[in-house]
Amino acid sequence: MFGKISVADVGATVPGRPQIELSEIGQQVESAIQYNNEHNDNMFSKYAIMPNHIHLIVTIKSAGDRGRSPLQNIVRNLKSYITKQIGFSPWQRSYYDRIIRDETEYQRI
Repeated sequence: MFGKISVADVGATVPGRPQIELSEIGQQVESAIQYNNEHNDNMFSKYAIMPNHIHLIVTIKSAGDRGRSPLQNIVRNLKSYITKQIGFSPWQRSYYDRIIRDETEYQRI
């Protein structure tokens, strides 16, 4: 849905290393992530778009509103924006989150 895995050609930066070729939907996701990073306090400091899901490391700088957690708002807004752009929802109902507590854990992840 978001793309497909291919093995890099011999002339590539890292020969033989798997890379993802983004589909149009994957390109929309990447565009939305980059737009968010340019226009919001909360940012996706690292991300990986996989063939059927995405991984995001979110740096939260501002508080949530109306009793919602900031992460809940960020994920909801991203999913909503992409859904409107492509005309259907490619998302599962929920998401998995984990708090990165220190630099060691960040490097491991």
